[in-house]
Amino acid sequence: MRAQTSHSDDALTTAPTDALTSVPSAWQAWAQLLAFFLVWSGSGGVAAWALRRRGEESGPSLALGCGLGPLAFVPVLAERGRPFVERTLRRAEPGAGEVDVVASVHGLDVSAVVEAGALFGDRIRRFTAVAAVDHAALRRSTAALQSAALGLEVAAALAGRRAPELAVIGGAGDEAVVAYARQHGFRYVVLPACTTLSPVRARRLGRRCDLSIVRLPVVGHDGVR
Repeated sequence: MRAQTSHSDDALTTAPTDALTSVPSAWQAWAQLLAFFLVWSGSGGVAAWALRRRGEESGPSLALGCGLGPLAFVPVLAERGRPFVERTLRRAEPGAGEVDVVASVHGLDVSAVVEAGALFGDRIRRFTAVAAVDHAALRRSTAALQSAALGLEVAAALAGRRAPELAVIGGAGDEAVVAYARQHGFRYVVLPACTTLSPVRARRLGRRCDLSIVRLPVVGHDGVR
């Protein structure tokens, strides 16, 4: 009887121990799976953000990033090799001044070009009006390129005595314009009031790229800035 009691006691003491040790292992497996999912989707989200910064559409970029995870950095690296200038529509001879300036054109809003011409005048050496178009829009059809070209032609007509060079670039808004100015050695960037860059972001980019970024103030309906 004593031997039977000892065997039954051993069975009772070992059974709960096995059950308890199996619980943490299951939780650990779930935790590892969750950590893997977070790292996978998180790295894909970073890749999607990088693609959006390069001028891709946000929806497809996010879907690509979440689906491919770290593999989504492959198209990001491919985007880095994409040239900024998609097409130079008109070239212009440098002036006698010492100022190199880029002005951003948004659709038919050419205020930055007009203000840049009035602000720097005869001090201008190189003067370029730039329209940035998303890469996806440029690949999808020629309508985006034609619309940007129309805005640039309007800018050239209203620029005054100093006709600017005209360029369409692929990229995400005025961040691409700033990158273009840095790549080509410009000193000043003039952005319209409807710019996609916030004042804080513009100041940070200016310090990082050693550029002077002029952001036009918003004009009210009564003409007061």
